[in-house]
Amino acid sequence: MPVASAPGDSTPIRLPDRVFPARYAVEKPAPTTAPFPAGGTWDEIRDWVKSHPSAALAWAAGAPPGPLHDSVAELICSLLAASDPAQAVAVAERLGGNGATNVMANVVLQWAARDEPAASAWAAAQPPGEERDLLLSRIALVQSKSNPAEAAKLVAEQISPGPVQEEAAISVASQWAAQDPNAALEWAQSFPNYGLRHRAVLEVEHAAGMTTE
Repeated sequence: MPVASAPGDSTPIRLPDRVFPARYAVEKPAPTTAPFPAGGTWDEIRDWVKSHPSAALAWAAGAPPGPLHDSVAELICSLLAASDPAQAVAVAERLGGNGATNVMANVVLQWAARDEPAASAWAAAQPPGEERDLLLSRIALVQSKSNPAEAAKLVAEQISPGPVQEEAAISVASQWAAQDPNAALEWAQSFPNYGLRHRAVLEVEHAAGMTTE
């Protein structure tokens, strides 16, 4: 192992009234009196999403795949994540799109900041693969701020070897160094891969303000 160890059902999504006053089910977009500003600038579209989030959700649920759909879906999820990140994850799952993985990862980051055990359990239950690894890397980042040793264990034991694991390890090492430089350095020096070990050691030394002879 390169790093040493130290809701998906088909129920219609119901959105909280405090964010989306009209409760639209994603599967069946409801009519809206705030039509999508077709031909508008991105600033105009963004303002429309913020002013009419329920209408935006209805539009995204029925819009054809493409960059515009993905951008609107990402904005909807970001808006919802501010008050209910768990629900934002469910919305991101349903809306999909080419950028869904990154949207999901960012929402999970916000979820973990509010309820790390719930976000961690959900991410760990996802099918193995790069998307699950990316989600777990966001969990590790949040966890490293309060329990870096546990975050290091997550990175080493639950994220598959590869670029996602390596970047997660560097992030955790940096956070750990700010709290316990010696423990972070010891962990970084245990990495079997020379390139990653060298990079992690430098990151720890930089984050902790260490000087090397």
